[in-house]
Amino acid sequence: GDFWNLYYRGDGVFNEHPPLMFGVQAIFFKIFGEQYYTEKIFSFLVWMITVFAVKRLWNVIRQPDDKKYNYVLPLMLWGFIQTVIWSYTNNILDTFMGLIDLLAIITVLSALLSNKNVNGKLALAGLITFCAIFTKGPPGAFPIAAPILYHIIYTKGLKGIGKGIAQSMIMLAVVVGVYVILMQYEPAAASINRYMGQQLSAALEGKREITGGSLGRFAIFSFLLVEMIPAFVISILILVLNKIARYKSVITTDKRMIWLILLIALSASAPIMLSLKQRSFYLIPSIPYYVLALSLFIYPYFINVTDRWRISGKKLNRFHLAVFAAFVSLAFYLGNKAGQPGRDKEMIHEIKQLTAIIPEDTKVGMCDEIQKEFGFLAYLQRYNKIEVAHVYYEAEYALIYNNVCKDEFRNMLVRFGFKQVEENLAQYEIYKRKYPLNFDFKLLNPAFPIADKSQPSESQPHSQPDQE
Repeated sequence: GDFWNLYYRGDGVFNEHPPLMFGVQAIFFKIFGEQYYTEKIFSFLVWMITVFAVKRLWNVIRQPDDKKYNYVLPLMLWGFIQTVIWSYTNNILDTFMGLIDLLAIITVLSALLSNKNVNGKLALAGLITFCAIFTKGPPGAFPIAAPILYHIIYTKGLKGIGKGIAQSMIMLAVVVGVYVILMQYEPAAASINRYMGQQLSAALEGKREITGGSLGRFAIFSFLLVEMIPAFVISILILVLNKIARYKSVITTDKRMIWLILLIALSASAPIMLSLKQRSFYLIPSIPYYVLALSLFIYPYFINVTDRWRISGKKLNRFHLAVFAAFVSLAFYLGNKAGQPGRDKEMIHEIKQLTAIIPEDTKVGMCDEIQKEFGFLAYLQRYNKIEVAHVYYEAEYALIYNNVCKDEFRNMLVRFGFKQVEENLAQYEIYKRKYPLNFDFKLLNPAFPIADKSQPSESQPHSQPDQE
């Protein structure tokens, strides 16, 4: 495959998402090789840049003061969210899109708040937003709404809303313009049309898998409430400490900015309701804004606590030493865990045994039921580039996954001339062809009874499978 023709496995073209992240990650595989740690390097880099982006956006939206380490608050609330922890360690597509959207929002708000070179920065934000859309489709388009939301909060009135619409149109024009240019290139046009026709339209029409349960399209907000629990708990603790100690705030927060960031968060998550396919990690692009809005609200109370509990001298040195020791211990622990599977240990162990027998880049015959075992197939591809043969009886090797394949498939393998070559695996059976591929199975195999050509019998097939 190539950038415009992505392949998941075999000859099957991948149309589930636009190609940008896959193209960027392919560069990493070119540099670091096809190793498990390549994805980890990519994911870690995305996480690190996202951390700096959240910090940068916090500095843009927060009223200036002399508190040097105030960015700790939003990063702490963001870092304790379970989906954030899981997504950035599992190389989820939404993390890359969320980073790009953060950069777009930073550009938009920097332009509007500074009121300098606004149109030029909005055009740049439009280009960045296109990259987000080209990572995972329409969910990445929400920065286009940011100018409208800004003027609704800060300028109000029809004149303000009209100005916001005009500024959003600048961003939209850039996005549409880039798509128009790409559509002039045939491979790009074909890729975009496949994605829109096979993935996007099906998702909007509810033809994809339904994962929202009984809540349907509103499930995303139940996911949001659950994911935000750690941030809410920390915020409540800060408020309780202020209440008990009777601290009085000396710092104020712009309430309009809280509402603006909250509206941006809603613009990032509400469109997910258009599809019945919903998962908690779809919230990854919107979670930073919910966290930032909460951080703006809780910030004066956070400063009250941290200013009064400030440590210095020997206590500060001990604290730094403890942090360093914790970091070294964590690095040592993670170093020992490197290369060890964190889940599916039994499956991975047996798949490695399979790959010791089946040669690399082999197309293996498998039963139809196994086609839906995406995790199993992904491990086969990752560890030995093993793919599924379209016609199983033409393959040199065949594989049975006992959890899903039926006995009928095993019987057919035997009739087609396969013999089991490995019997020490708990969940899998490996079969290898006993006869050459061009062997006439009708000579030995009862699966192909020879019919009398002059008087064909009704009990016998009138046509035979193509022989090679």
